[in-house]
Amino acid sequence: MAAKPWDYFVHPDDIERTRRETTALYSGQDVINFENRYRHKDGTCRWLGWRAKFDRESGHIYAGAVDITGREDVEEEKERFFDIASDILVTASQDSRFVKVNSAVTPRPIHSARFVRRAPWAPHGWFPRPMRGP
Repeated sequence: MAAKPWDYFVHPDDIERTRRETTALYSGQDVINFENRYRHKDGTCRWLGWRAKFDRESGHIYAGAVDITGREDVEEEKERFFDIASDILVTASQDSRFVKVNSAVTPRPIHSARFVRRAPWAPHGWFPRPMRGP
């Protein structure tokens, strides 16, 4: 690996994003949980999760990466399931807004999925109010 520049190993679709992150790193920002794809010696790509810090004194970047390839596969599978499920699936924010809805969401026939994402759900009684503790 030391014989080649780092961008040789980065997936072509991730090079620009990785360069931007590296520029930010050299300006003093720590990198926490940056993800990109790296070329493996067997020719496949692996997803890596990075943490890095720039040491101004030495001029070196110190970085560590974890192979998160399996996690990315799980995330993609969850997305596919979310999109094709016949049951209603939603993701909601803390301010009572739908962040994401699947195609099965039709609370009222005239409401589009776009409308539902913008509308607060709690006042409509679509979901119960949060429970209060003792």
